[in-house]
Amino acid sequence: MKQLSLLVCALLISMSSMAQMYLWQNGKSTLANLDSITFVPELEKPIIAAPGADKVIVAVHAPQGTCNGMIAVGAATNEDGSDDWVPGDKKKPFDPVEGTETWYKVTLPANPGIAVKVVALAEDGTADWGNQWGMNVEGEEPNVTIVSGEGTIDATENGGEVKLTELKENTVVFVDVKAWKTSPCLERPIIAAPGAGKATIAVRVPENTVNGVWVIGGFSDCSWTHLQDAADHSSYRLARVEGTKTWWQITVDFDASLEFKFVPICKKADGSEYTAWAVEPTGMRVMTDNEPADDADFNKDNQKMAEENAVTYFEVKGWSVDPSVVFADQGAYKFQITLNNPIPAGDVVLTGSFYEQEWGNSKRVMTKVSEDDKAVVYEYEDNVPDYFCFKVFVQERENQTWANGENIPLSADIVKNGVVSYDGFTFPAP
Repeated sequence: MKQLSLLVCALLISMSSMAQMYLWQNGKSTLANLDSITFVPELEKPIIAAPGADKVIVAVHAPQGTCNGMIAVGAATNEDGSDDWVPGDKKKPFDPVEGTETWYKVTLPANPGIAVKVVALAEDGTADWGNQWGMNVEGEEPNVTIVSGEGTIDATENGGEVKLTELKENTVVFVDVKAWKTSPCLERPIIAAPGAGKATIAVRVPENTVNGVWVIGGFSDCSWTHLQDAADHSSYRLARVEGTKTWWQITVDFDASLEFKFVPICKKADGSEYTAWAVEPTGMRVMTDNEPADDADFNKDNQKMAEENAVTYFEVKGWSVDPSVVFADQGAYKFQITLNNPIPAGDVVLTGSFYEQEWGNSKRVMTKVSEDDKAVVYEYEDNVPDYFCFKVFVQERENQTWANGENIPLSADIVKNGVVSYDGFTFPAP
């Protein structure tokens, strides 16, 4: 990081007793009020030797709340150049940097096309996407920054999720992580009991829950009603728990038999808010203590409040679609999908949340419209409903090979003049 060289030439005390001094900056002397200057110390980096030919070291400064280390995953991160996008396999653990308490490092092959994500380990040693490094959202302070070294932060996917790309062999890239997407070390906030006849529901949600949380359930005045259909759009909107980023709460009349679910609040292009079953929890659980959960602890069942005059703590594992996405409207679209070679043999099939369709039974075989030695472009036209998500698979006789990764929401930013353009699908290595 380039340091600012300051030369103090004079210190004056003004009539208002405000301290001032002259600063030498970029060849100019400037009079500045000390009260208006914030001195930010440079992040101290450890000394790490270059790894040698065909290797690159990623060194990460971990945020507070990193309790059990971290692992690396990504494209071309295996020695043979293949991808490793399965956090749960934990194939590439970071090692603590000797002499430090907050720096970790991992040595990776400097393969062409390498792209790295970092995932924190929970207290029980598990790793999943919910605990990847924090998002870099446009207009907000980034969670992941390069302190020094050669590399590029790519935050163009899924509303700001971060990949580290363009790494160079025989180098060390130092990365500062201010926060994880969801803290791997659980800490329940202290919330006061709500009083007789009441119950407080508190929930920890993923960091991409940028518009808030709505609770939908069998409430007598708003039975299983989505936000946009409710008479009062604030009636079952949760409030953020003071001093936290991912905890939300609401106090309701106690009813031991009442069932409910949490859904994230989304926004349309015009700024109007809504909730939808297309964007729902992938899993929920009651948090009985501060211990992390196994996948088996989460379910999609409706939840219940525990007892009167008490706080019931819940956790949402993830959302079926990133709630920060702005969906395109329903209607007719031409899907133009670019697939990079190699592509499995067979028909490329478009599937998604079409009306009355099971994802794996799609008959929408795409048409090849262009091809070169690097990629093939396929097209298909169809009508889609609101809050549409899609994916592709390759069908060869009875065998299906699905593209890697999550379903892709039909977001406004990938649509232009009725054409949906997407080139992010990859397939498992043969």
